[in-house]
Amino acid sequence: YDPEDGDGFNEDLWLLPDPGQGETRNMLYDHSVPAMRDWWVNRAIIKATHPLWDGIFIDALTSQDPNSLQYEMIEQLRSAFPKTSHIMVGNALRQMRKAGSRYLMPFFDGSYFENWQVGSQPLPEIVSATIQLGREALFKDKLVHFNSIPWNCGWPCLATEQQMLDGIDVPLAVFLIMVENNAYFNYLKNPKVHNAGQWEWDASGIPEMQMPLGPPLGPPVKIGTSVFARSFLHLNVKIDLATEEVTFTPVTPNPTPPTATPTPAPVTPTPAPITTPTPAPVVVNPPPTP
Repeated sequence: YDPEDGDGFNEDLWLLPDPGQGETRNMLYDHSVPAMRDWWVNRAIIKATHPLWDGIFIDALTSQDPNSLQYEMIEQLRSAFPKTSHIMVGNALRQMRKAGSRYLMPFFDGSYFENWQVGSQPLPEIVSATIQLGREALFKDKLVHFNSIPWNCGWPCLATEQQMLDGIDVPLAVFLIMVENNAYFNYLKNPKVHNAGQWEWDASGIPEMQMPLGPPLGPPVKIGTSVFARSFLHLNVKIDLATEEVTFTPVTPNPTPPTATPTPAPVTPTPAPITTPTPAPVVVNPPPTP
């Protein structure tokens, strides 16, 4: 909200301190106040009518209770939001949350994926759950915005340009195992363009992003408990989540052989036999008997 534009937001009655942030770093909406929930829904709808807006993105979906007032408010916005002309995307699906937050799918047109490798289980189980969530959303015609920093960079990410180049293999392989129509890959160190080098937020020049790909030739295949593989028209992808080893193998499609034009067999003309006609017998009538 913008306290400068007179939008009617009541800071004194509608905000709570964030108990997880110490003193006063962040404030939270107080969802128990019906007037605040109504303001939130109406404000979003009014703003989304601007011709430059494509839709709404909802971040910080922290509650894991699908019956909470937070989700009641989101459901209210979904029912009022024009699905045909705008999209509604949330930072919603998370493998570490209860049921992966699948209960949010009906309210959103898609989900932003971050921290998809974080959790208390072994890495193969965590990433397998992420792949499953992403593919389930895509098969339900949802958008998937798959985001990653360089692998094992931590947060805040202090990767160098060389580490950006070296850290793309695992995130890109996981994305390609998951990908279907409406999936998007975003790889960066820093989302803030201002005062940042282009390499920090633009991955388009990284060699792996230039590999010919083509459409997938089928769904991914899981081998054992930790290996995933998938084939595309121009690339085979394989990742072992236990060892974090990735292989990208270029494929040269077999060219379609040209259709041979059959060569007709030579025709040797056979002359027709010449038959000498047999002359008809000549009968000489004897002279009459006197």
